[in-house]
Amino acid sequence: LDPTTYPASKAFVSSFAESLRMLHGSKVKVSVIEPGAVASGITDAVAESSSSGNRLPLEITADEAADIIAAGLRRELPVISFPFVTHTLCYVLGALPGNVREVVRSIMNIFKKKKDSGRAKRS
Repeated sequence: LDPTTYPASKAFVSSFAESLRMLHGSKVKVSVIEPGAVASGITDAVAESSSSGNRLPLEITADEAADIIAAGLRRELPVISFPFVTHTLCYVLGALPGNVREVVRSIMNIFKKKKDSGRAKRS
């Protein structure tokens, strides 16, 4: 799978939703939901496949996610994203120029590799 497909599809959905919201006289309400890690079969598989067996950072339950989404829909929010920390970090990273974003990603990968190698040595 091409690594640009997922982010491109997310960008399309956000842009399309924004366009729908801007239609004059439209009675259709549109909200884009941008969840972080929600406990599910997918997050279970990620935890099982990781060398540490740890859950994803800031992971919440499906019931917690449903409550957040329902509250956002009642308020007719254009974007419902959670958790705040993850959303903010992704937003800031996305706002950086491409070359700066790549430097930040490289630094993050260095720390991840050091963390992973530390776990391997303890095993």
